[in-house]
Amino acid sequence: MVKRGFLLIIAVALLANIYSVDWDEINTLTEEEKLYGLSLIWKEADYNFAFFKSLGKFDWNREYLNHINQVLETDNIYEYYRVLQKFVARLQDNQSRIGYPSSITPYLDRPRVHLKEIEGRIIVHNIGHNNASLIPVRSEVLEIEGVDVLKYLEEKVTPYISASNEDVRMDRSLNAALLGIKDEKIRLKIKTPELEVKEVEIVCNSKGDYWSVDTTYADDLLLHRWLDDDILYVVLYRFHDPLIIRMFDSILPDLQKCKGLIIDIQENNIGKGEVSSEILKYLVAEKEMEGFATRTRINIAEYRALGIANAALGYIPPDEYAPYGIGDAWYEEEMYIMENKPAAAKILVPTYVMTGSSTGTAAENFLLMLKQHRDNVTVIGSSTGGQRGQPLIMGLPGGGSVSLTTTADFLSDEKPVSNRGIEPDVKIKLKYSDYINDEDTVLKEAYRLLRQQLSR
Repeated sequence: MVKRGFLLIIAVALLANIYSVDWDEINTLTEEEKLYGLSLIWKEADYNFAFFKSLGKFDWNREYLNHINQVLETDNIYEYYRVLQKFVARLQDNQSRIGYPSSITPYLDRPRVHLKEIEGRIIVHNIGHNNASLIPVRSEVLEIEGVDVLKYLEEKVTPYISASNEDVRMDRSLNAALLGIKDEKIRLKIKTPELEVKEVEIVCNSKGDYWSVDTTYADDLLLHRWLDDDILYVVLYRFHDPLIIRMFDSILPDLQKCKGLIIDIQENNIGKGEVSSEILKYLVAEKEMEGFATRTRINIAEYRALGIANAALGYIPPDEYAPYGIGDAWYEEEMYIMENKPAAAKILVPTYVMTGSSTGTAAENFLLMLKQHRDNVTVIGSSTGGQRGQPLIMGLPGGGSVSLTTTADFLSDEKPVSNRGIEPDVKIKLKYSDYINDEDTVLKEAYRLLRQQLSR
């Protein structure tokens, strides 16, 4: 199954080629503007970013100081935004990231190549027709521009990638790896499926190209099939279209016959909570379903003044003000509670839910609530994407933008919903041996474990 790629304009241009564009003709920034943009990001994150605690001993002020000279030493707007990307990437958060100015993006492109990491190998999972004769699908990329591919990613790409966990970071790094100056060439060393090792050059231009392996499945909403007489497999691709509710309703006869259920949301990263909630009502029995509480940081100037200790004056802040002094005061919205449909058909059989780094937004909410209200649900695969929270989006000098996550969710037992993603109960990733045989490792293991459970 081919994973639909997504073009994030956050990527690396080959250093040898960045001067082939006269960036100063596009936009020139003064030193004051450069410093202001960096300072704006530092200030707004310092007051509003929701996940500093997840970073441990991370020192945001030190990061700011370390990047001042870097932004001032940039020669053009492109280099400047690259430094800002690296600065925000230090927050390790999916939604906290830099958007390039619209004046820059027309000069960037990439060949239509979808790379995938499988057991430490970087595989060409799909490729456009323009390069299909040069690079067969399932070729392994060994080098980029004469550098070992993993080392290239580590040094040239990953430091600029905003991501909440390692799986997402790798996915986004691979998506960014071949993005460069439009119409420039990128040199790759590959090993074909026939084990031929060769060097090829491809052009950073996707215009008019289209995938050589069909990806029309990405427009689907739901797929279902029997794995055997007892176990039903259901793929929920997207929660963005209410049509999926009617489609789910249409397969209720099969759902009510199954003794075990496998739900696949590995690729489900687009959606609305009101859509996913309607499907959830078939899978939970309680009349009311508790969701989560949302918290966001607050600052009250007077309380902050009263909350900062002063050793010289011997002042120790009272407990009620101390959180304001360290930026750890929060406002909490009411717990989200959803009314269920008691009369609706209920599917409460043992269930495995397949997840991956592309599982996000409404699919994560769906999974959280399902796990809270069902004891016989097992999550299998890898951590979800951690694509959660309300972003604060602001403009930057030169026309770009910064996005910073401002909210954090907590479950009814006060357990925080981490921006790192939802950890699976059974951690397993695609194996290369399964990949070359067109098999899904996660599905195979989910079926094996569920079959074993039903046989007891």
